[in-house]
Amino acid sequence: MAFKVAFHKRLIQLTLSKTQSPIEFVEKWKGFLDEAIVINLVIVEEQQIMLLLVTLPPSWRSFITTQHCNKSNIRWLN
Repeated sequence: MAFKVAFHKRLIQLTLSKTQSPIEFVEKWKGFLDEAIVINLVIVEEQQIMLLLVTLPPSWRSFITTQHCNKSNIRWLN
């Protein structure tokens, strides 16, 4: 249980910084999803998407709006 709490804390603190490349950030995000599997934590796809979208800075607002309006395009996480 302690591993899951620590994992959630780190996940909540994860954000895309202005100096970080989106590719680097996505790789880090995928690492978190792999870690979730290791600690036997199930994060369903919709939760993965929502968690990822809230990590994006305000400059990504138009991207978030577009993805929200067209959910069928959000299949690239897996």
